[in-house]
Amino acid sequence: MVCCLPNPNHRHSQGTSRDLSVQAIVMILRAIFGIPLGKHEVKCAVSRSFGEVMRDPSTNVLRGRVYDFISETVLPPLRWPEFAQLLQRRREVDLSSVAFIEVLPAQACLSAGGNLESAIPLTGLWLLYLVAARVFDDLCDEPEPHLSMPAAIREPLMKGVYALGAANAALSHLVAARRALSQILLAYGNMVALAAQAQNARYSQNHRTVVWYFENIAARTALVVATAAWSGALVSASEPAPELLDAFSRYGIAVGTMSQILDDCEDLVTTDLAAGTYTLPVVYALSLREHNQHSRLVSLLQSPTKTGSWVRTVESILHEMDAVSWSLQVAALYRDEAVASLTPFPRDRVAPLVDYAVHRTAHDT
Repeated sequence: MVCCLPNPNHRHSQGTSRDLSVQAIVMILRAIFGIPLGKHEVKCAVSRSFGEVMRDPSTNVLRGRVYDFISETVLPPLRWPEFAQLLQRRREVDLSSVAFIEVLPAQACLSAGGNLESAIPLTGLWLLYLVAARVFDDLCDEPEPHLSMPAAIREPLMKGVYALGAANAALSHLVAARRALSQILLAYGNMVALAAQAQNARYSQNHRTVVWYFENIAARTALVVATAAWSGALVSASEPAPELLDAFSRYGIAVGTMSQILDDCEDLVTTDLAAGTYTLPVVYALSLREHNQHSRLVSLLQSPTKTGSWVRTVESILHEMDAVSWSLQVAALYRDEAVASLTPFPRDRVAPLVDYAVHRTAHDT
């Protein structure tokens, strides 16, 4: 079951077709759990590289195989062309001085008697960490005083990098089958990459549509929560049933989306409007082009000055357009979807998950 959103153009609509924005969420969920990129496809990509390179490839050829693996296997499901371009630029630059370091895991694996099929994914992980380190290092370098990064930005940024490293360290303690560990690494890696992409897009105000909003939720809160719920179910048994994993994934999507919408409604007046962050209530109101307050709202949002009086005026218009109440209705639909996804399981066992969804919305609706 996928919940249907109320028609943005009619608050009393009882539409029954699946909303495009919900389809977008499901499609991105498929990417995060690796469904479009199955095990067979990854194996074939690595096997082709192994067949071409053989046992003792030169550093440059091996480097090319690793870049191919990242470009053709890892990045396409994550859909961030700008990052792919960054990687291609790095590949094209003469980095002979560091080329060996870029493929050190593969060289070490081959030297220890291993095969390239095992080494290429690991080397891809290593090379991407090098790329990330270079990006962060460039941010923190101070080539010119006026371009230096303030300490107030540098420290939180480095703490974020530290957290990613610590997360990998934590994962090393997980006792799980190799296949389960591989799935978890794929899901969490995709989660971080998609969330970063969405966070970057968040600051662009060029696409203020309801669909755009839900696509961002999918890559942020909904998919983060879905990954947590799915991975918890994955390690609950040596061979968890597919129905179990699917149900917990749907629960995570629903609860994550619900929570984000509720946060948007809670933060609307306290922080978001004054900061120029336009979330679901504002985006929905902007879609009501026939409403008699639409042009006034658009004019107000274009104002560079956002005083307390401005915030109160915008808030009043949003309530008049039923934008907040509509958003809360959508949150309630996702709450119902979260609860429904867990109905096949013993009530006492899933009670904490159900109670969270119900109590979270009861506070706001």
